[in-house]
Amino acid sequence: MHTPFLIILCFCTFNVAGQPILDSTITPTFGYSYGVLNCDTAAVAPGLSGANQYWNFLLTYSDTTAMTITYVEPGNTPHASLFPNTNLAVMYPNGIVYSYYLTDADSMALIGTIGNGNVGRFTDPMVERMFPLVYGESYTDSFVIGQESNGITFEARGTRTVTYDAFGTLTINGISYQNVIRLHTVEDNIAEFGEQPTTVHSDTYEWLTAGTPDLLLRITNSIYSSGLTLNRFKTVAATTHLVD
Repeated sequence: MHTPFLIILCFCTFNVAGQPILDSTITPTFGYSYGVLNCDTAAVAPGLSGANQYWNFLLTYSDTTAMTITYVEPGNTPHASLFPNTNLAVMYPNGIVYSYYLTDADSMALIGTIGNGNVGRFTDPMVERMFPLVYGESYTDSFVIGQESNGITFEARGTRTVTYDAFGTLTINGISYQNVIRLHTVEDNIAEFGEQPTTVHSDTYEWLTAGTPDLLLRITNSIYSSGLTLNRFKTVAATTHLVD
């Protein structure tokens, strides 16, 4: 994790009254859970950036049951010894996959992941959130991860730029959420193993409720390239808060 640097974009040359601030209050606490429902991607687009936006999505869920994600104390997980310098862990359904974070008042950084025969340890952590962030600000961070996957060891490295590009009201299937922040993340990484390195470019929009850990909606477009093979994917996931 190189020290992330902030960029103040030209569309934030003025103060916008009432704009929500992204700060450490969005960091989940132990026991916080939410459900993820994948959605059909047809005709779903992120919409406009800017102040006081109104986004209205009519989503069709492709899942009938939400995938539950829970934040827990690292010491209460089976892999805590592999990630000793962390203070927050994420448990995915049935305890098959865990992610480990180091959080403080300034950031939330991913330190490692484990599950399904894969172990990833960041030698240069990935800053997923940096605080505080106001409308129009952006930060760029680089990361390096060592991967062990079914007996194969390789390294991946990349950069990600996160921009607070909009705020306003989000409506999903008739339910409205106020004081919503939208983050736009552009990530590029390369994994070097075998004869052909694999590159991934992803473009993600996320809608969050200011002052809470609630992530409401995520839209991601990804391009995977390995040699002459090029694959494009789009995912849309809506989240449901389960536990206060």
